[in-house]
Order: sequence, then C-alpha cells, then structure tokens
Amino acid sequence: MSFLKKIVGAIYAKSLSLVIGLLAFAQGGYAQNKTSDAFVDAIENASSQFENTFDAVSKLCLVIGGLIGLVGALVIYSKMSNNDQDVTKRIIMWGGAALFLVASGTIIRVLFL
Repeated sequence: MSFLKKIVGAIYAKSLSLVIGLLAFAQGGYAQNKTSDAFVDAIENASSQFENTFDAVSKLCLVIGGLIGLVGALVIYSKMSNNDQDVTKRIIMWGGAALFLVASGTIIRVLFL
C-alpha cells in the first residue's frame, strides 16, 4: 500500500508541476499577445493622429491661401484705383503667395493622406 501511495504521489507531483508549467506558458503567451495588440493599437492610434494633423494643416493652408488672395485683391484694387506704377509687381507677389499656399495644401493632402 505504501508503494502505491508513493507512485500516486509521484504522478500527482509530476502532473501538478506539468499543469503549473502549462499555465505559466499559456499566461506568458497571453501576455505577449496582449503586448503585441497594445503595440498595434498604439501604431494605429499614431497613424490616425498623423493623418488628422496633416488633414488639418492642408485645410489650414487652403484657408490662409484664400484669405491672402482676398486681401491681395483688395490691395491690388486700391493700387489700381490710385494709378500706382507697381500694380503688376503686386499682382505677381500676391498671386504667387496665394497659389503657393493653395498648392502646398493640395500637395500635403496628396502626399500624406
């Protein structure tokens, strides 16, 4: 009888250590999966913020370009009404600035979104 208790005790101890080892392995795999999921979520979150930032910047460039165009039109109208000599230079300066901002907003949207 004591021989049978020793065998059962040895089997119980080995099976218990096997179960504990399997649980530890399963927990480690779960933790690794959870960590990789958190990493993927962080990358997706950063990508979303990056896209939102460049979307806002491109819209801001378009709005500022439109405002510069309107102010430039008023300045050019004022210069034309006063018969100033540098109207052509002002048209090129204000038009170039407005076109640059509109083009940069469009290029940002195309490249980064």
